[in-house]
Amino acid sequence: MALAVEDGSSRCRRSRVGPASLRAPLIAGSGHRYKDVSLILAEFIDVESKNGCLLLNVGPRADGTIPAREAEMLRETGAWLQVKGEAIYGSRPWKI
Repeated sequence: MALAVEDGSSRCRRSRVGPASLRAPLIAGSGHRYKDVSLILAEFIDVESKNGCLLLNVGPRADGTIPAREAEMLRETGAWLQVKGEAIYGSRPWKI
C-alpha cells in the first residue's frame, strides 16, 4: 500500500493553500514490511491540515484479492475515521 500526497494546489480541495508542488509519496509498505497505521494517520492529519489530498493506493494481487495486512490497515484507518472523521471532513484551510 502506498500513500500519494498532494498539496492543495490540485482540484481535490476547495481552494489553494501553499505553493503548487507535489509532495513525495509516503510508502506504507515495501515487500512484507509495513509502516504502523499511527504513522500513516499522522501523515494524513498533517496533509489534511495543510488543505492537501491523500491517496491510499492498495494494489490487489493478480487474483483480485487485497493482501491481509493491507486490508487490516484500511480497516484500522476506517475505524479511526469513524471516531475522528468529523474533524477531517469538516475541516477548512486556515487563512492568514
